[in-house]
Amino acid sequence: MSGKSVYYPHNYSFFIILFLILAGVAVLVFFGVIGFAFADVGFTPVMVIVILVATLLGSFINIPLIKLKTQFPIVKE
Repeated sequence: MSGKSVYYPHNYSFFIILFLILAGVAVLVFFGVIGFAFADVGFTPVMVIVILVATLLGSFINIPLIKLKTQFPIVKE
C-alpha cells in the first residue's frame, strides 16, 4: 500500500445510516425535544440552555480519575 491510499472498512450505506442518525438528532434538537424532556423534569428554559452549554464546554475537559502502572511500556507513535 502506498502512503496516499485510504482504507474504508465500511461501505457507503453505513455512512449514510450514520448521517441519517445525525440528521435525526439535529432535527430533535431543533424542534426542542430536549427542552421538553428537561421541562418535564422541572427545569426552566434558561436552565436547559445553561445545562446544554455547560455540557458542550465540559466535554473539552478531561479529568483523569486514576493512573495505572503497566508492566510493559506504552509506545506512542
